[in-house]
Amino acid sequence: MDKYHKLAMNSLIFAIGNLGSRFISIIMVPLYTRFMTTSEYGQVDLVTTAISLLLPIISLAIGQAVIRFAVAYSESDDRKRIFSNAVALNILGTLLLGLVFLILQPFHLFHGLLAYFTILLILQLFGDTISQFVRGIGRVRQYAINGILTTIITAGLNILLIVQWQQGVDGYLVSMIVAAAISDFYLFIVSRGFNLFSIRHLNKKLLGSMLIYAVPLIPNSIMWWIINGSTRYLILFFVGAGANGLFAVANKIPSILSIATNIFSQAWQLSAFEEQDSSDKAGFYTSVFKNYYTVLFIGASIILIITKPLIIYTVGQQFSSSWELVPFLLLASMYQSFSGFLGTTYTASLQTKGVFTTSILAAMVSFIANLVLLPIIGVYGAGIGTCLGFVAMWWIRLKDTKKIIGLNVNLKEYALLNIVFFIQTGIMYLFNNSTLVVAEALCFILMCLVVHQNLYSVIKKVLK
Repeated sequence: MDKYHKLAMNSLIFAIGNLGSRFISIIMVPLYTRFMTTSEYGQVDLVTTAISLLLPIISLAIGQAVIRFAVAYSESDDRKRIFSNAVALNILGTLLLGLVFLILQPFHLFHGLLAYFTILLILQLFGDTISQFVRGIGRVRQYAINGILTTIITAGLNILLIVQWQQGVDGYLVSMIVAAAISDFYLFIVSRGFNLFSIRHLNKKLLGSMLIYAVPLIPNSIMWWIINGSTRYLILFFVGAGANGLFAVANKIPSILSIATNIFSQAWQLSAFEEQDSSDKAGFYTSVFKNYYTVLFIGASIILIITKPLIIYTVGQQFSSSWELVPFLLLASMYQSFSGFLGTTYTASLQTKGVFTTSILAAMVSFIANLVLLPIIGVYGAGIGTCLGFVAMWWIRLKDTKKIIGLNVNLKEYALLNIVFFIQTGIMYLFNNSTLVVAEALCFILMCLVVHQNLYSVIKKVLK
């Protein structure tokens, strides 16, 4: 199968499995904002954010090594050793979490939600490892089915527990726990984990190689959390829980774009690993990235057109001003996606230290910017700080990718796209109603003209 065709087909399969779960997080926002207060919504956002921080630490980022090694080693015995090593580490992580829970339980952390937090973290610990293994061995259809299954369960329980039974925060977290437990069970079955896992398959040498690959990715994950997650705690400290609720709702709009990029990244990661030894990898990277940023800028432009009226007319009144945060968070989401694309260069070439070093700079930029801006301009400073962090990461990774792969980017075209985006952002603050929509639509047309050749290429490939 042609590499572009395979990338497209994998993207489609991952889209089928992920679109439901991604969109449900957006569609459910009106439900959450009507049946939960800003403080309650801020609480559950802090719990899930903390899980995203601790997951790579407790797991030693072994899931990332699992997919890379599962692609590289196709022999049955090798994959048994890969799976057994990773699951054994997960078991040790679970024992550690149980001990920590017993120690911290008297302190009533997370407003009494520590038990939910611990259970959900353990379930996601195993889920990350097994799902990465399923992807690595090429069972992408089963991976997609898991996404559909999780979406149906989560949505159904949300409606039952939050709307019907008025359980609020408890209902939200119970829904996530039940969905994660069923997902883990399904993935274990389709991966045939009962045939793969065995103590006798543990291999110290292979485990050492996996950890050498994975451990540098732990600080990288922490850096990403500092950019994404610590922002919530800084908002909580400087502005309050209510502002954190506004920030969480505003973040749901850029997640529309993130839905597509996260789906594509799953397929791109497999293609990058498989094409690592190809003589044409520079051309492959350049062509895919050009199409990638074209689609993202066009998609962002469409999102800006609908953002203001969408938020004002769909969410609760106390959340209606959150549209003002969206443009900066949307730009941050784009540059996070660009950085993730370029970061695959390091993991495919087994140079995972480069992922860490580039993330340190971005985290420092974001954290310092938030510390400076939040006390001055409030929650708006968080959006700007997050954006600056990801732009810094993208710039460093772009230079490294040019050296490692030979990636070529048309910086003039790229700069024009950013300029049009900022013009469109300014229009959001200046106009309302029909004038806003017309002015935003003109900017969208202008953006299409800037990348008309790339856009034509994308449409032609999709139709083909």
